[in-house]
Amino acid sequence: MRSALSPTILLILSTGLSAQSNAPNDTFKPAVTSQGCPVSFTVKRPSGLVARNARDAHDPAAGVGLDLSFDSRRMPNIAAATVTVHGLSKGGGIMPIQHQPHAVSEVFHLTRSADTPGLSTSEIWTQDVVFVSWAEVTQISYVDGTEWHPSEASTCRAAPSLLLLTAL
Repeated sequence: MRSALSPTILLILSTGLSAQSNAPNDTFKPAVTSQGCPVSFTVKRPSGLVARNARDAHDPAAGVGLDLSFDSRRMPNIAAATVTVHGLSKGGGIMPIQHQPHAVSEVFHLTRSADTPGLSTSEIWTQDVVFVSWAEVTQISYVDGTEWHPSEASTCRAAPSLLLLTAL
């Protein structure tokens, strides 16, 4: 009797373990970059500490900071770019259950500094988006006057990592 139960118990345990090991784990997934994009576009959440007063909870400037990076794979350098950040509004946290967050987006127009050959990084702060899902480049202007716009074959999208390092 004991020997007949052993294979059954092992089968149940192995099924449970394999189901757990096949579960998706998005917590430590690195930032996703696009395919077919003329630049390597990444979005990162800075892990620096930000001190806020409790009275600033309704401050319109209390959004999310993002570090955007553009690594141009071709010459000429990038003169300007337009980036749209997609995410959720300020409805989460400890708000009443009747107030649900909704999808929002913000558009940022970025230009290179006069003393740099091209746009490579930029730090932005959102106002309406408090949880960033992803960002997309909707236009790139190069220093030689040419422009890039997204198409079905070529899009520039990136999502920040869900892992945010903090220190005390």
